[in-house]
Amino acid sequence: MKLFTAKDTKNITNVLSKINDPEAALCLEELHGLFFGIAITPETIPPAEWLSVVFGAKQQFDDEQDAETCTGCLLDICNRMINDSNKGKLVFPFDYDKLKKTELAQLESWTSGLFRGLSLRPHIWRISKEGESVDVDSKELSGDLRKVKDCCDIVTTIAVPEEREGIYEPIPGLPAKSPDEVMEMLYIMLPAAVEILRQFGAKLKKENSNAEPPKQKINRQDSKPKPGDSGKKNKKGGKN
Repeated sequence: MKLFTAKDTKNITNVLSKINDPEAALCLEELHGLFFGIAITPETIPPAEWLSVVFGAKQQFDDEQDAETCTGCLLDICNRMINDSNKGKLVFPFDYDKLKKTELAQLESWTSGLFRGLSLRPHIWRISKEGESVDVDSKELSGDLRKVKDCCDIVTTIAVPEEREGIYEPIPGLPAKSPDEVMEMLYIMLPAAVEILRQFGAKLKKENSNAEPPKQKINRQDSKPKPGDSGKKNKKGGKN
């Protein structure tokens, strides 16, 4: 699955090589999912918030110019995805029917990145910073918000293995399903869930534009880092 252009992939690989802890580094799929989540969110997310998700612990850039070049590369890509979202051109990047079983890990990694992006604005997407869906009574939610919560539950369950506890229990009156069958159902529902979230974000963005034009484009100057800048992330993508 090709998520970025060859040029972007080369630049991103160079940027991610700056991360001191390889285990903390995002893969390409996670990074694309993170940017996707940022792009569909109807509120502007300052680069300082999501750069800490990308870089995590203290980085050793060569100098300030190197730091600006590296972060500028990510800002440019993120801005392009935001523009695509604003034009309605941002779509779920996988075709589940054509995915091989060996490629499901890529889908899960992308969903993990999406989860991290949505978690930057938990009050919009009904996802808590701790990585769990916000505990609200679905009956008290409007139709749109109920759908959003259900879709975020799907994203959370795929992205956070710890949240899968209990989903494999059989539903009374229905045939029992194996864990693999349950996960396959979630994978199949994911594209539609992501599209519902995208449409919800676009709707809020349009409503907000009636009062004040949104300023989603991110300038490099907003987040020019200094050599050795840090921002440690926890296991689920939040900033410690």
